[in-house]
Amino acid sequence: MSAIIVYFSTTGNTETVATRLAATTNFPIKRLLPAEPYPTAFDEKMKRWHQERDHDLRPAITTTVDLSAYDTIYLGYPIWSNNLPAIPRTFLEAHDWTGKNIIPFCTNGGSGFGQSLDRIRQLAAAATILPGFEIYNTQIDHSASLETWLESQKQSS
Repeated sequence: MSAIIVYFSTTGNTETVATRLAATTNFPIKRLLPAEPYPTAFDEKMKRWHQERDHDLRPAITTTVDLSAYDTIYLGYPIWSNNLPAIPRTFLEAHDWTGKNIIPFCTNGGSGFGQSLDRIRQLAAAATILPGFEIYNTQIDHSASLETWLESQKQSS
């Protein structure tokens, strides 16, 4: 399997999971960066997110990801308002997903994947969406659940 880890993170939670995933698998890793950075203040960040969500916007990203050498993409993101943030939506719409697998992973405040998997299926209809991994934000630093999940992936392959 040729795989790459692509993630979006603004607080560092999803980045922590992505870097642990990369350290465990040795897959290359790319962070999706918005052309216009998100505010650091939570209320301002959520104000922008709500505008992006309510108007179904696709903000520009500065990260270039060539997926041609990969058949599997681990896609990481935080859950915002029970959904997929706009930056990963921009990324998903920018690529041809024919013959690709997407393994989603997300950090959340208690909603699990929320509606994000439905959104990924909609935006990357040609991809096969494989079972993913979700983790509650407060468990990220002291949980072995990521490694346990990865081990179960190996056993089911």
